[in-house]
Amino acid sequence: MGLFDFLKPVEDSLPLVSSDLLARSKNSSDRRVPTGHGRCRRSQGLNMSEQPHSQKLLDEETGKNYFWNTETGETTWDSPLVEKTGDTRQTEALPFPVDLLAGTYLEGRQLSCIFQASRDGWSASKFHSLCDNRGPCVVYCETEQGSRFGAFNPDGWCSDDDYRYNLNTFLFFWPAKDGAGPVKLPKVGGGDTALFDYARSGPHFGADGLVIGAGQAAVTGLFAGPDFSDSDKTQGQLKDVISRLGQSYARIPKEFGQTSILGGDRESARLAEMKVYAAPELF
Repeated sequence: MGLFDFLKPVEDSLPLVSSDLLARSKNSSDRRVPTGHGRCRRSQGLNMSEQPHSQKLLDEETGKNYFWNTETGETTWDSPLVEKTGDTRQTEALPFPVDLLAGTYLEGRQLSCIFQASRDGWSASKFHSLCDNRGPCVVYCETEQGSRFGAFNPDGWCSDDDYRYNLNTFLFFWPAKDGAGPVKLPKVGGGDTALFDYARSGPHFGADGLVIGAGQAAVTGLFAGPDFSDSDKTQGQLKDVISRLGQSYARIPKEFGQTSILGGDRESARLAEMKVYAAPELF
């Protein structure tokens, strides 16, 4: 299960937290520790003067930030500087409805566009430079034919050339019929290979569920580890997208009259736009 997979509260008084975080908070011997005592180190550049007993740390395995209370020893993914009882209405216009994220770790959080291909560039390397270590993300795409679709990544990216186990990822698309809202397509076949995080490729969901900007010399087999290639020729181009449903992500119900999120029965297309949204409070 991914680090940002959040389940229903086990008690009415508990907030939404992951099973992993619950285990750490109940067992003081399993709490994370700062520099020099494990795989976590202090994240730079955060002023914690308003919360003198809190430290922002970086989990080196996942590349994600979390917060450590030096008085109680408790850890949390939530910043102590964020007021959760205030106005959480979305202020930046989104190309998808906010209720699409109900039940996810991004529910109720302010989202911002951290990457826009038409503005920032269409290379996979540019995508990773702006989106890595930003926590859970939503990918939104439009094809040159006008089809709209996207995906939710609960773990985020860190370019470790590895795959992720996760049951909470999903794809979504807008059916061709006018006025129809987005439809979710959940992960199927278990949580294995829900996500691939290749440094030379763009967003990659399942083996072939949704692959945007595949690297020209993609990592294959069971190898998992850093990709040290520095050749620009191997970098994927985000204009290119493929999608095949059924193996990793659910097929589209027949009632919608199409078999592909790319429109009709297409298995490949060219993108006119790609955007990535994340919650700034998490990075």
